[in-house]
Amino acid sequence: MKYLNKILLILLSLFFLPFTILADQKEIDSLLVVLEQNMQKREYYDNIRKNKINELKQLKQESDLSNEQLYQINKKIIKEYSAYSFDSTLRYIEHNKKVAKALNNQLLINETRLQLAYSLASSGHYKQSEDLLLKINSSELNKELLKLYYNCYRKVYSDLDYFSFTYDARKAYAYEYKLYTDSLIALLEKQTDEYLYSKEWELLDQKKYKESLAVNSVRLADAEMGTEKFSYVTFQRALIYEMARMREKEKKYLIISAISDIKAARKDNISLTKLAKIIYYEQKVDEAYEYIKFSFEDAIFFNSKVRSTEITKLFSLILEAFQLKKTEQQKSLYLVMGIITILAIILALSLISLFRQKQNIAKARNELTDINSQLKEVNDQLENTMLQLKNSYNRISESNSVKEAYIGNFIKIYSEFIDKLNDYRLKVKSLVVAKKHQELLNISKNDEHIEIEINKFYSIFDKAFLDIYPEFVEEFNSLLKDDAQITLKKGQMLNTELRIFALIRIGITDSSKIAHLLRYSVNTIYNYRAKVKNNAKEIRDNFEEDVKEIGTFK
Repeated sequence: MKYLNKILLILLSLFFLPFTILADQKEIDSLLVVLEQNMQKREYYDNIRKNKINELKQLKQESDLSNEQLYQINKKIIKEYSAYSFDSTLRYIEHNKKVAKALNNQLLINETRLQLAYSLASSGHYKQSEDLLLKINSSELNKELLKLYYNCYRKVYSDLDYFSFTYDARKAYAYEYKLYTDSLIALLEKQTDEYLYSKEWELLDQKKYKESLAVNSVRLADAEMGTEKFSYVTFQRALIYEMARMREKEKKYLIISAISDIKAARKDNISLTKLAKIIYYEQKVDEAYEYIKFSFEDAIFFNSKVRSTEITKLFSLILEAFQLKKTEQQKSLYLVMGIITILAIILALSLISLFRQKQNIAKARNELTDINSQLKEVNDQLENTMLQLKNSYNRISESNSVKEAYIGNFIKIYSEFIDKLNDYRLKVKSLVVAKKHQELLNISKNDEHIEIEINKFYSIFDKAFLDIYPEFVEEFNSLLKDDAQITLKKGQMLNTELRIFALIRIGITDSSKIAHLLRYSVNTIYNYRAKVKNNAKEIRDNFEEDVKEIGTFK
């Protein structure tokens, strides 16, 4: 039964694993967006740190400061500079060293020495730090300075253990680290952050990851985002997940730690560098380059030997990959440009081919004589029809309804003729595209013919309409305001506005039908109608009804 429960637990874990990974990735993507936003605000956070330091420096300008007060102000400035500028940190430690000597206070002298030793160790100057520690008599230290003394030694040997290449050296440094850690723990009160920190690392060394995370969680609950403590605790949490081989969790807390570093304006940082390395091995070269470049700029600003050396190696690796990617992208760009050039050549050849086809069409037009003859016959028939209509009008001039019917039939016939002519043109065009030159012997494209026939249609219509309603233009103008009356150009019988209302006069009032007959858009017809009606002498809404009365017997 116990064995079955274990199997069931494993199966459930495997089932929910993809959902967990997906949720982690979504959270990481969101955190990366926040990280990049804060990277863009680096100058803003730096200014906050600078303003804080400048405020402390302003306090030193007061004339009545005692050496004890000066020492405490310098101590606060040192704290602000400790993770911001290595050179400035050293400079103010030296200031305090002089103040401590002026006070002839051995405890303060030793405190400045220990501050200097820790700063040297943090920046990779381990030998100088160790030499300085050897000059300090631990028996002269109080409990607080003794904790700092042991912590300095632990920092030195912890880093030497981490950076050493030989097994014997690492073993020796690990022994010294353990020795000073035990000495430090003996002085610490339980539940203090220093004690929990030491306990966390002790559990981590024992590979008790769950227990180490639990201690870290206690410390994290007491830390605030954008502070040195929060940055350090989240970075340590990332290290625990790294040791436990939980890569997504490691990335998450490296990102959080990096965000806190930026907000705290901490230039002596490592989280973003480690994140850049992980991202690089995930083949995200552009992001890795941005992160390592940012870290490198911080390291140069802080002037840390150990951090600059560590980052420079990774920076060179990522920079090389970044440049290689850019080179590949440039090659791809050249390839695309080459393809575009080839396509342009193909297009040019196609245009040449089309030009030759156009020449063939020009030759084929000579074969369209029969078609044009047929069109001429149709035109003659339409003219005869128009003549018949005119004769019919002379016979039945008293019947306006008969006149309108004839004109309507004429317009319908001629409109159909134009549609047929357009069909001829489209058919010729399709045969050209299909390269069916043999069929072009009987039909071909004629771009100008339609326009000619339309103009001819206008001319015939104008003449026929004015023959029936000879006083139409004068009567139409009488319906308009004096300054809006229509004046025809020389040679014109009707213009567009007059044709529209001529069609309305014979009973064709639908704008779409008028547009179809006159070959305009419906919107154009509507605008013409509205424009003319707006200039009506009498009531606008009655204008078209008045037009329909033109030429009637009254």
